[in-house]
Amino acid sequence: MKLKIHILIVSLFLSSTACDRGFESLNTDPANPSETTVDRLFAGYLSLTFWNYDYWANNARNGWMIWTQQISSTNNRGLSEFRQSDQGRDNMWQFLYQDIFQTYRAIEQEMDGQAPETQARSRYKMAAARILLYFYAAKVSDLYGDIPFTEAGRGLSAENSILRPKFDSQESIYRAMLEDLRSIDALYAADDPGQFSFRNTEDEIDIYYFNDWLKWRRFANALRLRLAMRLSEVLPDLAEQHAREILDGGLPLIESAADHAEWTKATPGYENIGMNDAHRFDEAQGIKSRASRRMWDQLADGLSDADIFDIRARIFYSRNAFNQWAPIPSSPKAQEEQNIDPDPLFDPDIPARYSILSPRFMGGRSTRERHFLSSETAFLRAEAIWRGWVAGDARAAYEEGIRRSVDWHVKAWNEVAQSNMQLAAPSEEDFQALLSHPKVQWQEPRGLELILTQKWVDFMLDPLEAYSEWRRTGFPVLEETVSAGGAPMAPPRRFVFPQSEAIDNAENYQEAVRRMGGDEADGRVWWDGG
Repeated sequence: MKLKIHILIVSLFLSSTACDRGFESLNTDPANPSETTVDRLFAGYLSLTFWNYDYWANNARNGWMIWTQQISSTNNRGLSEFRQSDQGRDNMWQFLYQDIFQTYRAIEQEMDGQAPETQARSRYKMAAARILLYFYAAKVSDLYGDIPFTEAGRGLSAENSILRPKFDSQESIYRAMLEDLRSIDALYAADDPGQFSFRNTEDEIDIYYFNDWLKWRRFANALRLRLAMRLSEVLPDLAEQHAREILDGGLPLIESAADHAEWTKATPGYENIGMNDAHRFDEAQGIKSRASRRMWDQLADGLSDADIFDIRARIFYSRNAFNQWAPIPSSPKAQEEQNIDPDPLFDPDIPARYSILSPRFMGGRSTRERHFLSSETAFLRAEAIWRGWVAGDARAAYEEGIRRSVDWHVKAWNEVAQSNMQLAAPSEEDFQALLSHPKVQWQEPRGLELILTQKWVDFMLDPLEAYSEWRRTGFPVLEETVSAGGAPMAPPRRFVFPQSEAIDNAENYQEAVRRMGGDEADGRVWWDGG
């Protein structure tokens, strides 16, 4: 009942606008937020941050994972270009403004109505709310570029409401988030014992970190490091400044499984909620997701069991109907040349000829949902060292990232796999064999490529981050994709703005489009240097 109560509060708060098309529906709400408490609103806010069916269905497995060749699809055959899902694209926009921003502003407005002493003793709670806001605002900005930020969600205010907010430049958004995350670290560092915790007589409110402010501080610093590294190609001096403050300054980061920002089946209130709706999408819609040859070649030297040198191959993919490993290329031309035809997974009369995504893990509805893991911290540290920004051993950090990634994936697999499919934890000998493999072994001149390629593998269940990192750096190097007609194909570089913005917020939309140089899928967001 815990999750249902929290969702009901937010649903009632937002439901009156959910079906309207106009921007007013995304930026206003007639409900009175003062009737609910800050803690209750925060509980609902947390419940919204679970990646939903649409994220996996229309965006991840039919977009980012295809574009970065984490997976392939027999539907690629015959394509002349990579496509964006209009529904998925628009729903990511609505997710930020109709769900995240509106609820955050409601929390903010409710807190503004509290006594000064309550406000002063609620700074840690409000900082946690801002961390989550920045986590998701960054993802949406990474997709579109310039977006409404400073004025977003302010239609809730009875006074000075803003129905058509301006678009902030991506640069200004990143600068603001980085600066406030720096302030949040200083706030938590004070370790004020007088700060209120999230509390409720019936339920657990902070189901993310359970009022452990040190863990929230770690999350804030890890997010700040991620956002700083995103600027490596456009503002390297600023990126280096933040990396130095965090890494050379010894600020606490997400360094262990206990610090991870993730949802699990043990999360209170989520016991009966599927963490990953990808499998339901495949089953309902028949999208032909298959093992990617590019990813497979990063994990194995051939198609036999003996050729697999990275255990994550067995976690990501399953054999075909003939008990064979059979990944497929991403290029439509290559698929035609190899006579790769669709083979519906759920048609019992047509056995799958190509390796599918592992149903219990990649498609399972009980798999952990990751938001920030310690493996990413290690890879970020490795890159900062390799760039010469901070002191340290880039190779050691790189190898630590791989160890942490493998450990997490094996443990997450064993949580959902049948007893006869359990995997043994890799031994030190296993790790050394992996780390010394020619496709993995550290080489200083190729350091950036190696780090980003392993991040790409690690981000198999965080595909939007894989897509953003590929755009930032150009790594991993992907297979050449050619249309059936022989023309080169390239993944989109950004999401096109929803059409509703051009109609309902036309003046601000046009200003953003002029600033960005257009609103095309092959245009680039500000930080995109790959």
